[in-house]
Amino acid sequence: MQNHRNGIIFVRAVIIFICVISGFTAKAACAREVDPSSEDRHSIAISAPATGVYAVMRDPLSVENPCEEGFDQLAFCASSVGEDMGGGKLRLVIRYRISQGNPFESPVPPTSDECYHIVEEMGENFFIPSDSPATFAAALSKPVPLWATDVCFYLVYKGKIGSEEDAAAAGFKDISEPTPLWVFNAMDKICLFSQIYKAGSPDALSAVDNSANGGDENGEDNEYGTDPIDISELTYSFSPAGTPLFTLAAGDHFTPFALLTDYEFDVGYAYMTSSGSESGESRRSGIKNQYEASSSLNMDSQGQVRKFPTFVKFRDVFMYGGSTLIHIIRPYPEGGSSCPLPAYDY
Repeated sequence: MQNHRNGIIFVRAVIIFICVISGFTAKAACAREVDPSSEDRHSIAISAPATGVYAVMRDPLSVENPCEEGFDQLAFCASSVGEDMGGGKLRLVIRYRISQGNPFESPVPPTSDECYHIVEEMGENFFIPSDSPATFAAALSKPVPLWATDVCFYLVYKGKIGSEEDAAAAGFKDISEPTPLWVFNAMDKICLFSQIYKAGSPDALSAVDNSANGGDENGEDNEYGTDPIDISELTYSFSPAGTPLFTLAAGDHFTPFALLTDYEFDVGYAYMTSSGSESGESRRSGIKNQYEASSSLNMDSQGQVRKFPTFVKFRDVFMYGGSTLIHIIRPYPEGGSSCPLPAYDY
């Protein structure tokens, strides 16, 4: 009898490439071409679309040139701070630097001093309401690279605002750097009575069947299922249309997506196991790898300090804890002590 209770815990990944780009002194932040302040008469508020992410890239580990390949679409919500904007032109400007090496390993390498831009004329007759955000999508003429850092974007609107016929407005959004999603099926191990066991092992069966632990010593795991659990039909709330359902055997891991998102975002997931369906939602965090204004002692001559993530190894994979999902079998007995994360390592 299987009585599994599946769970999920969270930690910290791997892409091995080399970028050859010159001029990596990386001392000063790029100047903002458009930076509307709160005192501007007209401005645009920007937020993530319903999926919670601005862009999704499939199979980031398969990329051959991460300095050029990456995200080829961007979606966002926009609303007018003030009066409705209608019938005008809309321009999208994405700004970024490029990492000198793999930004998903520790130590994090330096980034380019030069800023790069993607400028998209999205067209005319755009309506940006003031009462609720409207959703927009742009196909990019060139991708935001997987190894981009210091990513942000601007919107520039020109046209009618309220009763003003020839007006202009702008909005600015600082978003996460490309953030891989690392997923581990660690349900090849099981935590029983605060001890870690190999799922399906005689020792795991003995632990739950032992009369000293409340078992009936009938040679079965009817008290609590101890077999490893495979995952099938795995999907995520931001999965693009046409994305196949994933299968992840117990003990396996993969990196199905990289994301551009806010620094905090929700991951909805659903999958099947031999025990039935499972679903849930987790608050995760996007990678921040950029220069920011600072008054700390660590600032450079430009008044900037570098912010970058920390990566650790789990099952021989570098990973960032903010965007990692580790699926586990819930510890038994319920309410007892859990096993620490390192216990689920190899």
